[in-house]
Amino acid sequence: MRADFGRLDAGQSALVLQLADRELALQDFQRRIEGGRDAAAMLSVAYDLLAFRGEDRTPLAENILAARSRRPAAPALDYPTGVSPEYGHKSARVSAGGGRRNGDGFVELSIRPGFHDLADRPDGFIDGTGINVLDTRLRWFGDSDTLRLEQLRFFNVVSLSPVLRWTTPLSWQLDIALDRTYLDATQSALALVTRGGAGFSARRRSLDAWTMLMLEAGYARQYDRDYSLLTGLQLGAGYRFSGGQLMLTLESDAALAGFDRDRDSAALVLQFNLGADSAIRLGYKKNRYDLFDDTDWYGRLQWYF
Repeated sequence: MRADFGRLDAGQSALVLQLADRELALQDFQRRIEGGRDAAAMLSVAYDLLAFRGEDRTPLAENILAARSRRPAAPALDYPTGVSPEYGHKSARVSAGGGRRNGDGFVELSIRPGFHDLADRPDGFIDGTGINVLDTRLRWFGDSDTLRLEQLRFFNVVSLSPVLRWTTPLSWQLDIALDRTYLDATQSALALVTRGGAGFSARRRSLDAWTMLMLEAGYARQYDRDYSLLTGLQLGAGYRFSGGQLMLTLESDAALAGFDRDRDSAALVLQFNLGADSAIRLGYKKNRYDLFDDTDWYGRLQWYF
């Protein structure tokens, strides 16, 4: 349906919606579009919208089909085809770079066998979706001569389904990972973290925006009572510009049980595409707790293969 309306102009779309919402009589609708180049196509879109709503057997739908049948055949709407998947970036990704976490410098190597995240080059992939499997990040800290696992993301999926006038789908996300969590300003632990959220998103050309209610459960033996349970609100926005992508998320979480620690987070990711299969990614994330801040920034050169 989004593709149907995407090929009509604003005035034509408004008329189709008024007809389907029964705010405009079919006779008046036909009088308004009489002689228009896309008259037959507009009737087809109106019927498709009613069918999408499950109203394809109503008297209005039948009358629209009858009116459409009395008009000459029209060229099909010119639907956008986008970029075929084989011309998008390859699914596996390896990256190398460096940065600082809480003042300690590091070099980093990461690998992701598949497939795509929201900050990757979007060509060839469905808008607003991401699936990552076994995304692994290793960091070596020179000051302490320490090599450690920073993150192993077993499975991550994001689905942003924009709200439209005729439907209100849920957007959602799920993340299961071993993630390095700071217990205080200097000590950290690998925690098994499961995060999920659901809410709503909107899309306007190259901009996606969303809000989701989040729930997070974590387990680490270093935690008080070994576990944590948090809930909160996430706001996010993603923008696709010529040559790259920008993504911003803000989140505020309150502890419900276990490790008693509220958290406010902000994350910014900026990627510059060097081609279909390489990119430079810059990132910044800050977790703010009651007694300390956890700050992480990095730069990476990425290859897709």
